[in-house]
Amino acid sequence: MYNLKVTNQSGNKERTIGLEFENPVLRKNGEPVSYDEMQSLWQSFVKRNWKPKVDPVLGIIDGLSKDFNDVSASIISDAGAGNFELALSPQKNIAGAKEAYDLVMAEILPILEEHNIMLVGFGMQPGHIADMEDFRRKNSMYVAWTELGSSDKYANETSSAISAHQVGVGANVRELAEITNEIIKVTGLITALCGNSPIHNWEKLPYKEWRIICMSGLRMVSNYAEFIKVIGFPERPFNSLSDILRYYWDTPFMMLPLLRNDQWIIPDEKINFLSYFKKKEIMGHDTAGKSVQVIPEASDVNWASIQFWSHLKPHLTVDDSKITVKEFVEKLEADRLEEYLEDKLTNCYVECRVAGAAPVGEEMAIPSLMVGLVNNLEELKTITQRYTWNDWKELVYDAAVRGLDAEVAGDKILPVLKDFIEVAKNGLIARKFGEEKNLEPFYVRMETGKNPADLALEHFEKSKEDFINFIRYK
Repeated sequence: MYNLKVTNQSGNKERTIGLEFENPVLRKNGEPVSYDEMQSLWQSFVKRNWKPKVDPVLGIIDGLSKDFNDVSASIISDAGAGNFELALSPQKNIAGAKEAYDLVMAEILPILEEHNIMLVGFGMQPGHIADMEDFRRKNSMYVAWTELGSSDKYANETSSAISAHQVGVGANVRELAEITNEIIKVTGLITALCGNSPIHNWEKLPYKEWRIICMSGLRMVSNYAEFIKVIGFPERPFNSLSDILRYYWDTPFMMLPLLRNDQWIIPDEKINFLSYFKKKEIMGHDTAGKSVQVIPEASDVNWASIQFWSHLKPHLTVDDSKITVKEFVEKLEADRLEEYLEDKLTNCYVECRVAGAAPVGEEMAIPSLMVGLVNNLEELKTITQRYTWNDWKELVYDAAVRGLDAEVAGDKILPVLKDFIEVAKNGLIARKFGEEKNLEPFYVRMETGKNPADLALEHFEKSKEDFINFIRYK
């Protein structure tokens, strides 16, 4: 989400909503779009006054941005060709987020149509990726990962270009640990409701939500088993913001390298963020091999704070004019970051990353669900306290396979889901914006026993053409 002036963010009406929607892009026959086709597409956006972000090493367009009056939008293709990721500046309510989304999509969809490219409401690439080297992103990030000693384990057909509808909900820094714990627990419930990736290579997968399987281990970029903990469901709940950051920063080395002047800087010696912030300087080099002296600075805290990809991810952006790295480390080690950072942030929110791309026309259901849950934590706890941390973790995998037929600790989840949706509904009613109407798709799913994956499979069994017509934006 874009930066904004942080308010308390814990009152009923003060929680902002930021959308970060990933959707697959396909040719009209349903097959993945090539890297070269995406570069041509980006040029058409540039002609409509979108500002390109050009990779400083390869000279290719790596993303775009544009302001629409009070709405700022940015686009990237996270996998290089198969994924279309749109991020919008935060709005004060779901209606504002929907208005911003509709405004920007009204420009995006005709440009895609000019290139005979479809945007679809589905959780992954349904077709066949013939050439992974051409398909995945071609920029210096891969050079940097190679230099870090990583292996591109996720760049294979089944785990590439998995698409989520990620939602940022404004929060106060003192709430981050509690929100993180409680929403992570219900990852499996969200998976059961929102699973939408059961087809790949034009075949049915043995899972209704393949994204979760990828995010829980396979979609990793590392030779090191210790990096598994930076994705998905953590091993344990957290006690504080310091506890969260120590947990994710205690890895063999940085998951992604440092950034200086929009270029990757790879440390000459392997080092993680916990160690890096205690150094006065380190030596590194850019992807062209030029030696660089790096002094830790406050902006690195913001970069480091996004170096993990849990199902519920707390985001904070420090005001680098108000903190020093030395003070930050001291407060981190003393477990006093909440107190230290309360008046030193330009942005603070939590991002739900677990829900797959929503079916066409249901884009505001997932944002409304997340806002309602975050705004009603005390009632949510009456549900999360019914089962253990490990019970909730195991549910994630069962829900990925069986959807609404899943069980938690031997109990059918449908009764739990009914209570769960009521918690979200009550949280939205308290905001007094009428946002609870956006939860209607979830009531329909519980009534029919079918989540988006089930419906997609029904259309797929009729024909490939029927399936494509069902998932595409028109």
